Amino acid sequence: VNRLFPGKDFGYIVDYRGILGQLNEAMNTYDALGGFDGEDVDLTGAVTDTRKEVAKLPQLHSDLWAVFKEVANKKDVEAFEVHLRQEDKRQEFYDCLREYQKTLAVALATEHFYDDTSPDQIKTYKDDLKFFRSLRNSIQQRYAEVIDYSQYEKQIRKVMDDNIQSPDVEVVTEMVNIFDVDAFDEVVEKKEGTAAKADTIASRTSKTIREKMDEDPVFYKKFADLVQQAIDDYQKNRISDTEYLRKVTEYMEIVRRGHDADLPRELTQYREAPAFYGVVGEIIKGREDLPDAWQKITVEMALAVQQIIDGRKKRDWPVMEDVIKDMENDLDDYLFDLEETRDLKLSTEEMDAIIDRCISIAKKLAGHGA
Repeated sequence: VNRLFPGKDFGYIVDYRGILGQLNEAMNTYDALGGFDGEDVDLTGAVTDTRKEVAKLPQLHSDLWAVFKEVANKKDVEAFEVHLRQEDKRQEFYDCLREYQKTLAVALATEHFYDDTSPDQIKTYKDDLKFFRSLRNSIQQRYAEVIDYSQYEKQIRKVMDDNIQSPDVEVVTEMVNIFDVDAFDEVVEKKEGTAAKADTIASRTSKTIREKMDEDPVFYKKFADLVQQAIDDYQKNRISDTEYLRKVTEYMEIVRRGHDADLPRELTQYREAPAFYGVVGEIIKGREDLPDAWQKITVEMALAVQQIIDGRKKRDWPVMEDVIKDMENDLDDYLFDLEETRDLKLSTEEMDAIIDRCISIAKKLAGHGA
């Protein structure tokens, strides 16, 4: 039974020599079906001739090209990719491509399509599908997107294999992470043009930052802003392609390293302390009552938080409420005592923020993020 479900707009019914047109009449007169309501199986409106589906193809083909009506040179692939820089424009492209390739798949499976359409036009349809699928793969890499086409991919792959020779279409698999240095650098190197390389680095670095934000919020927020500023500056022609590439490459290298160049040396051997340092510094920096050596105190506090949390850790601690409560109590005692030991009085709100954020970071880095 060809039932519909999300992503499946229709199925196929084979009409053997026109008998489908007599189906309603036959079911209404068949004695064995006594008592059934003919309206329950009325096929009026339920069956659509494939000719009606195929008839949509020229308009869908035009709609797809209309996405790029502002691109003057239709042979300039780089211009196509830049045109799709904005997310809403990419979504429009994905929607149009999806509808086009679904309808072309129907057309290529019907005999009347070949009878009614010239060979040159069929070739154009096939070549354009090949081009736009290749473009889709390229921009997914460039702008670090993963679009789920699984519900269509098997069908379209068969259409491509059976009807369209396309050995140069890149099959995109899992997105390469920036921490896989050699593999990612190879992806970047394959991009043609300085801006394309920079966009690939910028978008993938931004994606990595979003994924890791909870591990070190202060550090990653800083570089999320810097990468976005570089993107904005380039789009507004405030910096050149070369400067754009230089900046985002520099930011990517720092994100790969996991800490800024000005991170105090005492913290570099720790996994969590740099993030604690960022949290503490963000909360207490700029206070008028803070001694001049604020960085030294911040380092001291980060290391103390690290020691307190480490002292309470045990297997599966992030899901053990009693262990977390002990951590909170120990941290609260330490922070409260700072008024006496370091002449630093923290408000209840400041202490709660440090405790909550530092424990949240430790849980995230332990693999139990909320």
